[in-house]
Amino acid sequence: MELSQLYYQLLLELILDEYRDEFISAKPGHCMKITGLALRELQPLCAAVRELEGNLQTYILSDDLQGVEYISANKLIELRNDDSLPLLVLIPSNSRTSTEDSYGNATFKNLFIEHLDIKLLNNLIAEITVNAKPTIMEIFDYPNIQGLRTIQYIHYLLYLRSHDWSEASIGNGLAFLSMIPDEKISKVYTHIRQRLLYNLKCVDILGDFAHPVPDRVRELPLKPNSLQKEVTAFLRTANNLKNKSEICLAILESYVNLNFSKWEVPDFETIHDLHLFVDRISSNDLRVSEGDLTLTIPREKSSKLKIRISTKPAPKDFKDLKNFRIVLMAIDGWYPVADVKKAKVTENAKSYREITMDFSEAALPGRILFPSGIG
Repeated sequence: MELSQLYYQLLLELILDEYRDEFISAKPGHCMKITGLALRELQPLCAAVRELEGNLQTYILSDDLQGVEYISANKLIELRNDDSLPLLVLIPSNSRTSTEDSYGNATFKNLFIEHLDIKLLNNLIAEITVNAKPTIMEIFDYPNIQGLRTIQYIHYLLYLRSHDWSEASIGNGLAFLSMIPDEKISKVYTHIRQRLLYNLKCVDILGDFAHPVPDRVRELPLKPNSLQKEVTAFLRTANNLKNKSEICLAILESYVNLNFSKWEVPDFETIHDLHLFVDRISSNDLRVSEGDLTLTIPREKSSKLKIRISTKPAPKDFKDLKNFRIVLMAIDGWYPVADVKKAKVTENAKSYREITMDFSEAALPGRILFPSGIG
């Protein structure tokens, strides 16, 4: 069964679970509607609702199709005005009729189904096996792939479920998350973020249709004389692909030689140390004094100070980095005086974080000195 068919089968089950009681207990004259699904999804839904107990009259709206399960717009208006039976109309997503106002929200209760995608996603997450869950959740947590549509995560998990949550499927299924399939993603847990980082960089380059194929291949972070010829042949042959997602799915389905497990990237599996830099310190009360930055706190007032901190690799690519801790140190003896602030490392793609602090004259009288070289 194709993933899209499996998805709609599970969605249909959720719709029935969500509204079963309302369908069965619907009172005469009560009119309801479901929108947002294509005709092919509404046909099994109509059949399933009709099998339920109760007197609910269920039809699919169509002025073109004939059959006991279909109803024209004009006939629907007649049934709407008949208060003797409850009515449910299933409206195909591409339906357009001249009488749309006659089955608007004022007369037909809209049974929403959009939220059921989230419910389905949570159900699938609950099915993940114990062995597979750490890697899958690490992939989901990677900030750079946030913003994908819920349906992409659903198709990813459906693909994994259909392959019994195997290690290979966890990596190959990345194609549904707009990444190059990567059978090695599960091999070393501490390498996951590094592999995702390079994967997404390569996808961005492959999907940059504003540049010709040779320029894109040249920009890829591949070792010389490795996969360049194969990638070039792929881009020239599959020249009908329109976006990054189609590129990744094409590799999964037809170009297994381009699985990311075969990409030779310099320093690919090297876990780098974390390097931290203070890029900027700014405040209205900051002055240069004898070559150093000095923060002078006005009497009976406070000073606002902003620090920009960057890291290499970026915070999102160094999983163990949870917080930045800023400590005030005594210049004479270089010992800690006070913890100024502890800032959580937020989930975003930037290589830097900005932290703002308030220093009061009552708590820290006098001046704060920043040694030369910082700022």
